[in-house]
Amino acid sequence: MYIQLADINNLIITGGSDCHGKIVNGDYLMGKYYVNVNYIPKMKGRL
Repeated sequence: MYIQLADINNLIITGGSDCHGKIVNGDYLMGKYYVNVNYIPKMKGRL
């Protein structure tokens, strides 16, 4: 839903974990989220 909303409004799709130290199954959530590499050219085009 959010990806479609971004596309409709010509927004750049980004991502982040906003980690505050939460541990799940003995592993920190920090760094477990990513941005699809296919969105990077659109980001660079906005510089």
